[in-house]
Amino acid sequence: MRVLFIPFPSPPHLFFMTPLAWACRAAGHEVRVAGHPHLTETTLRTGLSPVEVGGDGTGRRRHGPAVTQAGLARTSGDERHRLLDRRFAPMVDLAGEMAPGLVRFADRWQPQIVIADSLAFAAPLVSAALGIPLLRHLTGPDVMHRTIYPMHGPITGDEYSPNWPEGLRELFEEFGVAIHNDHSLGSIDPWPGSVQVPDAHARIPVRHIPYHGAAPSPEWAWGRAGRPRVCLSWGEPGDAARAAQSPALPGILDALARRDVEVVVTGSGIDRDRLGALPETVRVAGDVPADVVLPTCDAVVSEGGTHTILTAAALGVPQVLVPLVERPPNAATFCESGAGITLDAGGADPAAVGRAVDAVLGDERIRAAARRIQDEIAEAPSPVELVHTLEKLA
Repeated sequence: MRVLFIPFPSPPHLFFMTPLAWACRAAGHEVRVAGHPHLTETTLRTGLSPVEVGGDGTGRRRHGPAVTQAGLARTSGDERHRLLDRRFAPMVDLAGEMAPGLVRFADRWQPQIVIADSLAFAAPLVSAALGIPLLRHLTGPDVMHRTIYPMHGPITGDEYSPNWPEGLRELFEEFGVAIHNDHSLGSIDPWPGSVQVPDAHARIPVRHIPYHGAAPSPEWAWGRAGRPRVCLSWGEPGDAARAAQSPALPGILDALARRDVEVVVTGSGIDRDRLGALPETVRVAGDVPADVVLPTCDAVVSEGGTHTILTAAALGVPQVLVPLVERPPNAATFCESGAGITLDAGGADPAAVGRAVDAVLGDERIRAAARRIQDEIAEAPSPVELVHTLEKLA
């Protein structure tokens, strides 16, 4: 079987797919990862074979302006369309860059199944144009299912098709692909089902296997410290610039350093000089991956990226989530489990973060909820088991 993976060009999105791609390889199947050149080096470091499709332009822009469900509800129909057009414009541009090369490669290589990131809008072109089964690969709560784009599955009514982002309809028509909302057969979903949104499309659960990229394991991460260890994870791979500029980090770090805990600071692009003098109980680990650090931690504070949330959840680590920018759905849905505390990101008040860390370290109800979510993730089918499902679909 030939399996084509199409990630969104951001390392965490690729890392979500990597264990399943490894499982396909281990089962004897051929695997290719078709992506924007921006992701080539990261793909090579996973041990997988990249296929470059697209140019070197707008694919580096991850998202347009943030749009929340509450914000959309307060707008008129026309304004809603304009907001969504701006939000999805970089993704539509990326789809236009990738589509020609993606269709050419798939036509020659002839994959039996395509597994694509929910934001890889060019993937349905391959599926529909060449008659190849398509599965979405989720990276968190399926809130995109409620918005507009070509892989969110069957939706009652025809009113959704006209709401596609500007330019996407034209791209599909250029390749002779019909405009409808149910190109995918289902959704490979590592997010815990107990806190997934209720209308997630055709879930195919899979166990989340923590993987944050290849890196050495330092000696201090081989075991637990003598006191509680708290990871301050600030910026997933691909978020280096935003993490480096975050004004909240020094204050939060100071609040944690005042407690009787060891603090490990991880994140791409952390500016060590901006943090000033630090006590011996604080270690700035920088790019050491979360799956290396978190197994020895008693709590984690993060911005609410789903990759960090799920890694901590799979390891049973209670969480404090400070969802800066556009991640409230991740934090809100996960913390419905009781396995963490979500704070108002507006001010990222250091004192509130400190109190929340005290709570997740000391409240047995929170720690028990974290263990329940850990068990739920462990009971989901492994990527190896999921390969059998792919074989049947293909």
